[in-house]
Amino acid sequence: MRALAVSVASAKIVPRILTNFMASATSKFGSQSDGVRFDTPCADGVQFGNYGCPAKQLLHSRLLGDMSRRLWGPRVRRNELYETIPSGQLDSVVSPELQPPNRELLEGAEPHLRRFGIFDLNLRTRELRKAGLRLRLQEQPFRVLAVLLERPGELISRDELKRRLWGEAEFGDFDQAINVAVKKLRRTLGDDADSPRFIETLPRRGYRFIAPVTTPGNGTANVNAATDEPKGIATAAHATRFPRQYGFVVLAGALALIAIVASVISRPRQHSFGVTSVGEFRLVPLTGALGFELQPQFSPDGKEIAYAWVSGKQETPDIYVKMLKDGSPVRLIRAQDRVGHLLPAWSPDGHYIACVRFERPPEFQPAGNESLAEQIKKRMAARLAASVYIAPAIGGEEKKLFDVGEISDLRWSPDGKWFLTSERSTAGEPFSLYRVSADGGGRHRLTFPPANFNGDTFPAFAPDGKLIAFSRNFSSGGSDVFVMSAGGGEPRRITQDGEHIGGIAFSQDGHEVIFSSARGGGERRVLWRIPISGGTPRQLPFGGDDAESPTVPAMGNYLAYVKSTDSDNIWAYDIPAPGEPAKTPGRIAIGSRQLQAAPQFSPDGSRVAFASSRSGSWEIWVSLPDGTNAIQLTKFGNRQTGSPHWSPDGKQLVFDARPEKHSDIYVIDAAGGEPRRITNSGSNDAVVPNWSRDGRWIYYASNAEGNWDLWKTAVDGSQSPVQVTTHGGFAPFESADGKTLYYAKWNDSGVFSMLVNGGPETLVTGELLRSLWRYWSLSEKGIYLLRPGRKPNSPEIVPMLSFFNFETRKIVDLRSLEDGPKPGPGMTVSPDGKLLLISQPGEGGSEIMLVENFR
Repeated sequence: MRALAVSVASAKIVPRILTNFMASATSKFGSQSDGVRFDTPCADGVQFGNYGCPAKQLLHSRLLGDMSRRLWGPRVRRNELYETIPSGQLDSVVSPELQPPNRELLEGAEPHLRRFGIFDLNLRTRELRKAGLRLRLQEQPFRVLAVLLERPGELISRDELKRRLWGEAEFGDFDQAINVAVKKLRRTLGDDADSPRFIETLPRRGYRFIAPVTTPGNGTANVNAATDEPKGIATAAHATRFPRQYGFVVLAGALALIAIVASVISRPRQHSFGVTSVGEFRLVPLTGALGFELQPQFSPDGKEIAYAWVSGKQETPDIYVKMLKDGSPVRLIRAQDRVGHLLPAWSPDGHYIACVRFERPPEFQPAGNESLAEQIKKRMAARLAASVYIAPAIGGEEKKLFDVGEISDLRWSPDGKWFLTSERSTAGEPFSLYRVSADGGGRHRLTFPPANFNGDTFPAFAPDGKLIAFSRNFSSGGSDVFVMSAGGGEPRRITQDGEHIGGIAFSQDGHEVIFSSARGGGERRVLWRIPISGGTPRQLPFGGDDAESPTVPAMGNYLAYVKSTDSDNIWAYDIPAPGEPAKTPGRIAIGSRQLQAAPQFSPDGSRVAFASSRSGSWEIWVSLPDGTNAIQLTKFGNRQTGSPHWSPDGKQLVFDARPEKHSDIYVIDAAGGEPRRITNSGSNDAVVPNWSRDGRWIYYASNAEGNWDLWKTAVDGSQSPVQVTTHGGFAPFESADGKTLYYAKWNDSGVFSMLVNGGPETLVTGELLRSLWRYWSLSEKGIYLLRPGRKPNSPEIVPMLSFFNFETRKIVDLRSLEDGPKPGPGMTVSPDGKLLLISQPGEGGSEIMLVENFR
């Protein structure tokens, strides 16, 4: 099961973006604050299966921000009040920040510079620079580059790379990890596998560095290079720099997971190349920059499109405008420090664009004895100021209209007199639709979703402005499309699927609603159309590549949508003894071209249960710890099945699934068979289960009483469910002796405990951040958990695996991770305490596709 937050017009993207806005240092950890939410409809609700709220979107990852870094904006040329982006877009993410050098040397490397083309690699400080500008390069790609540069022009075998990176590690998908590292390296260098300038692939053998390499310290040219110096590399020497400091953001209560953003936006992604035809329709990639492009909205004349773009790791989202036929994207509002913009909405005359502006609060001085986790908690409690602004559509100064609370959507009425927003005033309530006068002088609430729902999002106006369509979202992550009068009244439901919605638009004639949904089965969302009177939805013949956020102009035969890409794997990290350094980097243990999450070791450590969408829908799988011999156990065929846990004897698995509109708990034999339903939650949800040590009870979280608390039920059904906690509870573990129950909470930081037979609640450690409710693992001697930490000799804040010792009551750091994990239940430690398995984000991004000849 995975939690969600907010609703952005792009359902899978904002998971990894806005996560940068709340603090001041570099970090892969995220934070949360009250203000704007940009994700998907699930807000504080829960989504299972793909572990993301309908909005894995703009923050795909919500470990939202908390400590940020200074980044230069995209390479741009100033043009009075606005900026245009060259068609080449960004080659990489560049940071002007000079961090203290990392003194640790790569084994066998000399402490000197290597130069090739306009690149310089410093093996001592572990920095790669392009024309003097520092590039972000992760640990594994750096090590690959360092090894290749030791012997330029020579073949470096895959076996040698495996040995140099992982030593004698016995298992892991090393080939896939090498492929990923080389792909990231090529992307950073702007290299092409088919026409290489730097790294040549020798199929099934290895790689060779083919560009000339010099050692500036010695002034000696390396004569072993296989080709001439690369030509035509665009220099960045004249690029205009726009320093900005962002803190990790979480627009309005987004989750405090560990910055997926840190890893997602900077990853390469697949782009659509060229124009394709599907029957009478013509599909054209309208954008294709690195990062996330989302929330597209047509101008009233159908000739331009406004959208939000996050160009690179920890960049601030901002609004850009592009002509459909030609021209480069133009930034709507000048770049400003600590400020970002999202949710564009055109005025009916096309002269102005409204958007939501959010601003990071002022810095604060932490107390000298505060841990990093305590500092981040303060940032999570800070309020992110959000307001609606307008600016001329041709670019210019922005003007404030009115303040908003926690907002997920913004639309401008066809008559220009008012705005439609999706907001909530407090973190616990559902999102509702509001009608706000254009000058901000009057507000009227239009919808009243039930208290245990995530609320109403993705609103869209009919062309004549008389009707509104929107998505009503259940706490389990499911959604349906509703239609109502723009003046208010009782909403009318027109879909009956309970599958999560990824965006809504009206057809040009106003007779149909077009929406994004996975209702056809499987993990990926596609586009559908349904009459406003209801009926059976019809799938559109395009957009089957995870299409979200459809939009249709008032004029012109077009439709645009967001195409997103996503791939997450389960990584393995060796756990060193306390005080010992980590000897090997992480490696992919369980991977595929789809998504993997929620790993759990069996009691004897010989097998791993996990959730994966590799079969086309989220199901429960079992494999060996290295990912081999994978067997699919469930076949629900829906998007939300996950959170597996082994029975104490290793013969059964308990998990949550949502075959209908709400989630329940199921048990299945570890060898396979038919799942058996354990709970019947009705209109509520039961999620994230675990076993008692004697195997007689199953604990789980339920919102039956309005908040997420722990309950337990007898496995054999002999007793009715019993409520265990009354002040919140999530992700339970029973101690080895069966006397103590440990658990996290949905909206609070920390790990808590209480006696199994009842009694007061005790805070065990406050170092587990809120929304990281399953990034901890219980052992007999203590608790493994993920918390913020710093690399040696560096101010960078990274996810750190730590151990809380029950006997000493102290916590020690064990090792850092190379990337932040994905939101949801994604961490397990082997019974012998030597191996960590954790879900981490893979490639991700989004671009805007234009459909021509759409009617």
